[in-house]
Amino acid sequence: MNWGLYLHQVRRWALLAILPAALVALVTYGYTVREAKQYDTTAILYVQQPSTGSSVPGSTDVITSQALIPTYTQMIGSPVITNQVDRVMKSSYPGYRLENHSLKVAAAGTLATQLNTQLLNITVTDIVPARAAVAANSVAHAFIRRIRAIQRSSYRGGEQAIQRQLDLAQSNIQDVSQRINGYHGPPSGLNNLRAQQSAYQSIYQSLLTSSQEFSVGRDTALNAVKVFSPALTPTSPIGPHPARSALLAAFVALLLCAGGIFLYDYFDDTPRTPEEVEEIVGAPILGTVQQFNPGKYGTQLITMKRHRSPVSEAYRVIRTNLQYTDIDKPPKVVVVTSASPGEGKSTTVSNLASVLAQAGRHVTLVDGDLRRPSLQRVFQSERQEGLTNVLAGDHALNGQGRFQTEQPNLVLIASGPVPPRPADLLGSERMRSFVSHLREDTDMILIDSPPLLAVTDAAVLSTVTDGVILVVDPAKSKRRDLHRAREAVEAVGGRTLGIVINRLNQHGSAYYYYYYNHNYGHQYAYDYSQQQDEHSAANGPKTATDVGEAAPAGREARS
Repeated sequence: MNWGLYLHQVRRWALLAILPAALVALVTYGYTVREAKQYDTTAILYVQQPSTGSSVPGSTDVITSQALIPTYTQMIGSPVITNQVDRVMKSSYPGYRLENHSLKVAAAGTLATQLNTQLLNITVTDIVPARAAVAANSVAHAFIRRIRAIQRSSYRGGEQAIQRQLDLAQSNIQDVSQRINGYHGPPSGLNNLRAQQSAYQSIYQSLLTSSQEFSVGRDTALNAVKVFSPALTPTSPIGPHPARSALLAAFVALLLCAGGIFLYDYFDDTPRTPEEVEEIVGAPILGTVQQFNPGKYGTQLITMKRHRSPVSEAYRVIRTNLQYTDIDKPPKVVVVTSASPGEGKSTTVSNLASVLAQAGRHVTLVDGDLRRPSLQRVFQSERQEGLTNVLAGDHALNGQGRFQTEQPNLVLIASGPVPPRPADLLGSERMRSFVSHLREDTDMILIDSPPLLAVTDAAVLSTVTDGVILVVDPAKSKRRDLHRAREAVEAVGGRTLGIVINRLNQHGSAYYYYYYNHNYGHQYAYDYSQQQDEHSAANGPKTATDVGEAAPAGREARS
């Protein structure tokens, strides 16, 4: 189990999700704790709308009252009421506007009982407790006055009609009474007048009774809405809640950051671990090289300038692991390439050739990148002739075009002039003969080639060599590119010997934790490599046969 990779994931989530969520929580807490405290209070109205003249409410009255609750809820929040409240409040609180404060009107009770209630809650929220209570009560009284005005207007017509009938009946009674008082005729006529008077008096009494009943009904309707419970001055705030708000903000931030991480991982095509690179390419990792700045050392050949630097040690580990990729038949001719341009293959092959030479091996380094050659610049060679001249038949295969580097047993064969069809030259029979000639003349041949996916040169070279070393830059390599690189080598029958993880970023990289967890093995391999270098310095260069001697590498390359 690679605990380093788990630690990397923990650090990644901590930096990209947990830390932002914590910062959001702190900012939210700091902002909320400075907000003014909020207070709310509620005035409760009782609605009893009569539908009959009975003094005792019936079932119909209750149902009618409950049906009015939604309508009254909308009416209380209307500008007619709020403007009236503003005018009342301005006398005590100049500039007060109810719309700047939270006004909530709802039927009392739970969701299950709100449809069967005759109570209305009027809740006002304010930063001043006493002002909240005054505002809630003002809303309640303003609404009651408005309802009474509406009810009074609806009863006014009925009152006027009954009054007209009463006046008419009274006028008829007075008229008949005058006629009776001035009557001098026969008794039968007087009896008729008295009968009319009695009839008019009966009508008047009936109308008077109706008027009294109407007045009772009107007074009852005018008091259909009453204050059941006035709003009291609140003593404890309802908010803000800094801790709860901070936790909620942190949870939302954590969800957003986690979603961003999952989306990035879903769309990111970069291999996340060295094990994934091994699985895609189908070859073991020979070693990892930390990122370094060639300008700091004045050259890309850090193994020649800083022998004991961590980067030089990494190249020695690669050297040792390469020697043991196949114990029975160690590779002698190796192509070093990458999937895409700019992954550091030329720097890798140059330093690998250098550490092989330091171990006493006779090494020939061939610049097989005939399209964009760079080894001549790395080794500061001014020779213009090279591999192209040899393959074109301008020179024999007996050493022409070779450049002796500063290391006695490291020879460079530059690319030479750029040919029109490099792939044809590299796949020619003369190239095979040239490689065969080098096998007899040197211990190790390393060939720098163009990227696998850019052109076919590297795949062609893999057919005339013992295998391919694939240089992978974790920041650039994509899964699809590594798949295609593997397919390109396997399509021509080539073999990938191993992988070099290049330009390793030690700050938070999963590859760095992989390197760190294998550090003991790397150091063991380095100790053995140092023994090789010291032996070479004391006894001279090793022969190809001597290379078969071995202590095992610290982390042997898996076949």
